[in-house]
Amino acid sequence: MRHRNLFQIITLSSLIFLGGFCLPPAVFAVEEHPSAAGRTTASAQVQESACQEIITLLQEQDKKTQRELGRIKREIALLNQQLDKPGISEMLGGIGYIFGLFGLAAYVASRKKKDRGEH
Repeated sequence: MRHRNLFQIITLSSLIFLGGFCLPPAVFAVEEHPSAAGRTTASAQVQESACQEIITLLQEQDKKTQRELGRIKREIALLNQQLDKPGISEMLGGIGYIFGLFGLAAYVASRKKKDRGEH
């Protein structure tokens, strides 16, 4: 969940950053010359369409990234489930531990019989 929030913050930050470039030039212009008004409108339209393309690309990238993150999260959950189950080495180790305890008990029992003189 933390990674998703971080990704959203980064995406929003990039949109805000690009938003500064996507503002029409009229916002920054204090006074326009009447002959430049037609050129400003045309360049503003070109800039706006470029900004729309950038925003569309960022949204598509966000969707792709979300799908990939979902797939990775499912794989991690599956791996965690597999790690929770005991494997062959753990099973054999447990069996060996049990045999070792029985062997130790048999050794102690044989030493007690030997100390009592029983064979």
